[in-house]
Amino acid sequence: MSKIFDTVTPQATSNLYRRCILVKLNLSSYSDKRQDKKTSAEIDKQKQTKTKNYQASKRLFRCDRFDAIGKHITVIRSFFNANTNVFEKGGWRIMKFSNYIPFCEQINPMLDKLEKLIDDFTDETNYEESVASSIFLLNNLVTRGEYPSAQEIKRKFRYRLEECPVPSGSFHVQATEEVRQKLESDMIATMTEKLATSMEDVVDRIQEVVKNAIKGLEDLPVPVKTKQGLKNHQTFRDTLLGNIHDICDIGDSLNLTDDPKITKLISDLRQAVNGRDAQMCRDSDSVRHATKRSLEDVVSKYGLGQ
Repeated sequence: MSKIFDTVTPQATSNLYRRCILVKLNLSSYSDKRQDKKTSAEIDKQKQTKTKNYQASKRLFRCDRFDAIGKHITVIRSFFNANTNVFEKGGWRIMKFSNYIPFCEQINPMLDKLEKLIDDFTDETNYEESVASSIFLLNNLVTRGEYPSAQEIKRKFRYRLEECPVPSGSFHVQATEEVRQKLESDMIATMTEKLATSMEDVVDRIQEVVKNAIKGLEDLPVPVKTKQGLKNHQTFRDTLLGNIHDICDIGDSLNLTDDPKITKLISDLRQAVNGRDAQMCRDSDSVRHATKRSLEDVVSKYGLGQ
């Protein structure tokens, strides 16, 4: 874990509530996975196991309407996590006030679309069509009795975006001065630790996309023959460099303490891939090598991975 920042101090923590807000995305969905006891027993019998060992599972739905909900939930969660910082594992996350309005302008339409997808799937007519087509495709694996009602499923889908102020660390309580000071000291220590973890996570995210890009841009041990000729690199997706461009675009908003080293890291990283994309690296070994060297220079300069 790289600790390139030096601005996580009790002083930075003490006024964090003036610059940041806590956000939480509560998003639960309906799972159509079920244990298939019949198939499990058949396989155990076929394999002649001495005890019940195999556990088969099945999905109740095989339809575009249901799949669309799951895919969109993944998009929402990815967007939320990408644009916020760690604060509590599995709970509250933290972000700058300055990024809150643009964030809401993007995530609220996503949540509206999710509601429409759920409504579309659980519409009585659509739902019965989805059940019928799934039963047909799954043949003997499912029965109509295994499917809950549309309204039962709709109640399983819940989502809510919550906001909460960052604790200020100030206690107005009826207690001795010694107790009050101890409470405030403990609160600041806890907040400083959470802020440090949050900033470490930012660096880890940057480090991960850079490490993956460098690895993906490496030469193959032995060139591969293709219809276009010899290929000296492994296959990689557009996201190999796209992820770096993305983290640079949101990096400043994730830099909660406005640490100048992280600001400079993002600037140098942006320069390292400036004007280059994955296709250019596929088309030209020289561009690919130059991009890899530039990224390696950033890693060396900031001690990423050390």
